[in-house]
Amino acid sequence: MKYLIIGAGGTGGLLGYKLTKGGRDVTLIARGEHLKAIQEHGLTIHKIWDEQRESLPVKAVPEAEYQERPDVILVCVKGYSLDSVYPLIRRVAGPDTVVIPILNIYGTGGRMQEELPGILVTDGCIYVSANIESPGVLLQHGEICRVVFGVRNKDEYRPVLADIAADLEESGIHGVLSENIQRDALKKFSYVSPIGTVGLHYQ
Repeated sequence: MKYLIIGAGGTGGLLGYKLTKGGRDVTLIARGEHLKAIQEHGLTIHKIWDEQRESLPVKAVPEAEYQERPDVILVCVKGYSLDSVYPLIRRVAGPDTVVIPILNIYGTGGRMQEELPGILVTDGCIYVSANIESPGVLLQHGEICRVVFGVRNKDEYRPVLADIAADLEESGIHGVLSENIQRDALKKFSYVSPIGTVGLHYQ
């Protein structure tokens, strides 16, 4: 499958790195000096717990240059940037493309679905701690990297979701296809990421 990851920071960059290392077809949408560094030198992961650094060539382009038709779009931007991703998604998504938002705001998938009719938008969350240390370098603070995602309504389920979970697992990411994503996401945002509960006010 072809993956597009919008956002190359601590979340999107790390997922892109791991999926690429796992042999998946991945493109990161990045910008500025971070993009330039990734294109010229690859993406580097600096693991804080053992001070090891690993570098890998990862495909990265600015939004305007992406012309492919992805099977999966992982949205890994800040909440305040969410509106800016809709034009790109509408331009590149096909009828079978799956969009998985991974933001620290509860209920993002439902709000995105309203903006993207005809495209399947799941809900999702991630357990990870990482940030951009310098252009082209991500500082990973712990070994945990788990993505939980799923559809809000059972009749929206597609077999490809299980394939996505398998791709994540085979790439060193704990991929959990949730049978109750609203419960599992609320648990994460309420107890692990308090800032995410701000999204409850918009439900």
